[in-house]
Amino acid sequence: NANRGQQLVYHRMGTSQDEDVILWKAEGEQEEWMASGEITDDGKYLVVGITHGCDPVNRLVVLDLEEMGENIKEGCLMKKGRYMVNNFDAQYDYVANDGTIFTFKTNLNSPRYKLVRVDLSDESKVNNPQDWMEVLSQSDHVLKWAAALKGDVMVCDYLVDAKDVLQVRKLSNGELLEELDLPIGSVTSFSGRREDSDFYFKFQTFTEPGTIYRVDTAGGRSKTLEVFHRSELKDEKYDPDCLVTEQIFATSKDGTRVPMFVTYEKGMKMDGNNLTMLYGYGGFNISLTPSFSATQLAFVLGFGGIAVTANLRGGGEYGEEWHKAGSLKNKQNVFDDFIACAEHLIQLGYTNPAKLAIQGGSNGGLLVAACTNQRPDLFGCAIAHVGVMD
Repeated sequence: NANRGQQLVYHRMGTSQDEDVILWKAEGEQEEWMASGEITDDGKYLVVGITHGCDPVNRLVVLDLEEMGENIKEGCLMKKGRYMVNNFDAQYDYVANDGTIFTFKTNLNSPRYKLVRVDLSDESKVNNPQDWMEVLSQSDHVLKWAAALKGDVMVCDYLVDAKDVLQVRKLSNGELLEELDLPIGSVTSFSGRREDSDFYFKFQTFTEPGTIYRVDTAGGRSKTLEVFHRSELKDEKYDPDCLVTEQIFATSKDGTRVPMFVTYEKGMKMDGNNLTMLYGYGGFNISLTPSFSATQLAFVLGFGGIAVTANLRGGGEYGEEWHKAGSLKNKQNVFDDFIACAEHLIQLGYTNPAKLAIQGGSNGGLLVAACTNQRPDLFGCAIAHVGVMD
């Protein structure tokens, strides 16, 4: 019952929790719905996304807090909130607003996401998102998020072949101002405010635990990346300059191009005889972007191994189409992708079947079990954590 009857409440600082006002609650036929709220940068509006299930779709409700004043009472979100989207056809995330003019990120008719803009005061646009103005069109890559800064500036994070790419763009029309020079890695956190021209982000790779950078966009263009803080790993065997991460692509059974990240020590001989650990997941729209793992690093440094992460269909690396291509009746595609990655590693001389281990957990455990049954000749070891199995 933990996922039923959720409530969204309004709490006044300094008062008892018993005095909290229930703005919205899931009940009746909607008892499994969930809601998350966000206050706009100017503090004037509450933006609420209502979801049901795991698909990237939500209803969108906006409550004018200034208009409500002290008159915030139980159920006011349902009674006074403006239902800008009252269906589960697409996903909408708040990006910024200037008064009643709001910018949202959405996947409406755009599985890799785009930015749209709407004036809340325009009644003709209420529950008509197809008529909202497009600010930044869908590209060939997934738009993960966008954040507005001071002036006509925003930062956009794109997922390009499962790697994070940060771009500085104009908020008004999406025009590209600059793309930051980053290696293969992931943006794991971001901090920036509408009133400031600078922002901070933490960047992580397979070989480094994380660096926090500061960037100043004053004048519309960023300066060089300034290292604000770098996490250090103290181990006599560890030297990030002696490690390599490269990206290669396998071709799956139906011709689909499947990316992999491969990490190993510089100078390693690719003679087909290296211990290799191939990890995969391929489900629930989850993207396996570069991340630091002490366990993975121990395998590389302690055993002279090669660590590989495969970006299979079923994940979110290339948007909703990629996700659906590995779901339900298309699940075999995920197994075919993983098998193709293993075969490609062997063909390129990284390893051989006797030295190749595959690993995954939960949905990834299912993946490992299925592939082991379908191609027992291809792997020397299979590690299936908490898999969904019969």
